[in-house]
Amino acid sequence: RRSSDLFGAVKAGRVAGNLVASLARFAICVKLHGCCMFFQGSRLQGKSKSTFGQGDLLLISVAVIWGINFPISKLVLGVLDPVVFSAVRYLSGALVLMAILALHGDRLRIGWRQFWPLAGLGFLGITVFQGLWAYGLDLTTAPKAAVLVSTAPVFGAILAGFQGNWPSLRSWAGIMVSFAAVSVVINGSITEFNLAGGTFRGDLLMIGGSMVWAIYTGVSGPYVQKYGALKVMAWGMLSGALVL
Repeated sequence: RRSSDLFGAVKAGRVAGNLVASLARFAICVKLHGCCMFFQGSRLQGKSKSTFGQGDLLLISVAVIWGINFPISKLVLGVLDPVVFSAVRYLSGALVLMAILALHGDRLRIGWRQFWPLAGLGFLGITVFQGLWAYGLDLTTAPKAAVLVSTAPVFGAILAGFQGNWPSLRSWAGIMVSFAAVSVVINGSITEFNLAGGTFRGDLLMIGGSMVWAIYTGVSGPYVQKYGALKVMAWGMLSGALVL
């Protein structure tokens, strides 16, 4: 009995440690993502499109942290419900961003005319995307999920095309090369297919999540310019987490 109690305590400690690590990682990722949205808005306002700068470094940082996200989250999803996991992450992240806004002296209160668009973004980018992502990851493998989510730029390029801004051939080539590189790295081979496992339903959920994320990224730009990246992220995450 003592050994059973000890095993249970160790397991609970590991779960708590994984959850804390995930929350800490997510808080960092949220801060970086908010900064990236800021630089996206700056470029939309007419800043240089060809110079490699701080915004590009932040985007690379987000890509690295996002890649680490899958194996860590897969461990936590072994003991937590996907919706509970997503709700706790984003609610804590929203509170962190609210605190940052308060420390910067920004006004936290917003009117109803501001709230509803931000709540809509939160529902799309947090509630819907995270629901698809968390359940998809629970039903498929972490490597396969990472490959499927990396299709988001493809959907984003198609969305931009429907908005009258079709990417150049150079941009399409970059998207395809990056997708192929991610697939090869995660697969671990260029001669064998090692992405077996998981369920077809989980794969479809991950692809659906990629489509939703692409739409969210495309429609959030004007609101980032109007209200600021941190406010858009904070209120969107708060409203989306509450729905979860």
